[in-house]
Amino acid sequence: MRYLVRRVAAHEWLRLRDLRLEALQEAPAAFVSQYATERMMSDTEWQARARYGSGAAVRPDGRLTSTHIIEQVGGRGRWLGMVTAFQEPDALKPQIDLVGVYVAPEQRGRRVGASEALVRGSLAWAFDEAGAQRVRLFVREDNGRALAFYRRLGFTETGGTVPYPPAPSLSELEMEYGGG
Repeated sequence: MRYLVRRVAAHEWLRLRDLRLEALQEAPAAFVSQYATERMMSDTEWQARARYGSGAAVRPDGRLTSTHIIEQVGGRGRWLGMVTAFQEPDALKPQIDLVGVYVAPEQRGRRVGASEALVRGSLAWAFDEAGAQRVRLFVREDNGRALAFYRRLGFTETGGTVPYPPAPSLSELEMEYGGG
């Protein structure tokens, strides 16, 4: 199967909202944000999120942001997943953080390839367009499937951990990818 990974367009804010809310409902433990909170966001907030993710506007804090979606080439236009990448200004070297990685359950798995295509598309943007030297993400310590997936793509654990905000008794492991 062939996929198209591209940046969201600013006018696609409704589709972005719907996919994000789907992700928060389908895999709540994979995200720091919660469905109940984001469901209450205003249209104006979703429009801003799409503008920043599309590159049509700069975030108030000046950070470069890109939201990528994935769809099947020749498909019906259904979005299969998304990821947001943003510049981390306090990093020692140019760094992009990946957050909100989501792929619809039926599109997951090595044989399907959508998850890999989505993350690799975001990595290409990070290194080629955003000038990153390092890409970082966090994975909950008990999410063995995600840890294995990112390791297979070349991410390595740094040894850094942070508490998982919705359940501070759990930790998120920091992983990095350092080559373009």
